[in-house]
Amino acid sequence: ALFLPLGTAFAATTYFRNEIRSYVADLALLRVNSYDTRELRFLILATLISGVTGLLAYKLLIEAVSALDGGILILLIGFLLVITGGFQYWSGGRATSRKPTRPILDATLVGIGQGISILPGISRSGATVGLLLLRGYEGETTFRLSFVLSIPAAVGASLLAVIESGGLPGISPLAAAGALIASGVVGLISVD
Repeated sequence: ALFLPLGTAFAATTYFRNEIRSYVADLALLRVNSYDTRELRFLILATLISGVTGLLAYKLLIEAVSALDGGILILLIGFLLVITGGFQYWSGGRATSRKPTRPILDATLVGIGQGISILPGISRSGATVGLLLLRGYEGETTFRLSFVLSIPAAVGASLLAVIESGGLPGISPLAAAGALIASGVVGLISVD
C-alpha cells in the first residue's frame, strides 16, 4: 500500500511537468521569497509538515497493529473510511469562494492532513482536497496542489516501505513493475 503510489507519483510528475520545472527553476535560482513563489513556499512547508506527521502516524500505526487484534483493526479502518467519506462530503458542501489569506496555516493544515493519510482508511487526496476547499482554494488549484503534493509523499512512503521491509515489500520485481505501471497508467488517466 505504501509502495504502489510511486506509479501515481510518476503520473502526477508527467502531467504537471511544466509546473514542476518552474518550481525547480525557482528553487535553483533561490527565488523562494518573491511574491510569485508563494505556491512553492506553500508546497515546501506542507511537504515538510506532512513528512513529520506521516512518520509519527506511521509509528502510531505500527504500535496499533501490534497491540490490536485483527477484528478491532478492521473495525478501526472501517471507521476511518467512514470519517474520510463524511469529511469529503462535508467539505464539498462547505467550500467557500473567499480568497485564501493565511498560506502558512493552510500549508500546516494540508500537511497534517496528508501526513495522517498514511493511516489505512484515510484518503490522502480526500484530506488535501477537502482541506484546500475549506480554506478557500478554487477547484482547479485545489486538485493541482493536491496532486503535486502527492509526489514527495508517495516517494517518501515508498522509501519508508522499502527501508522497513529491507527491499521490495514481499513481491517479485516483475509483479512490482507491473503494479507500478498499472497504477501509473490509471493515475495518469485519473489526473487528466
